[in-house]
Amino acid sequence: MPRFFFDIFDGARLWTDDEGSEHDTLDDARREAVDTLTQMARDSFPRDAARSVSVEIRPDTDPAVERIVVALSFEKL
Repeated sequence: MPRFFFDIFDGARLWTDDEGSEHDTLDDARREAVDTLTQMARDSFPRDAARSVSVEIRPDTDPAVERIVVALSFEKL
């Protein structure tokens, strides 16, 4: 089973994944990345500022193949 690595960048810090996790396909790895970013957005984004966080997916044999970005902004009405 292929191993994928997920490097996360929050605009200020980069967390490089040194362990990775096994997934059958890139689509499965993508789903995990989206789930992780969604959880991060829900748990840690400030409620009064715009912010984005991204993850780059790297297969164990290749450079990064995809970047997923989640951005939130808050507007007073």
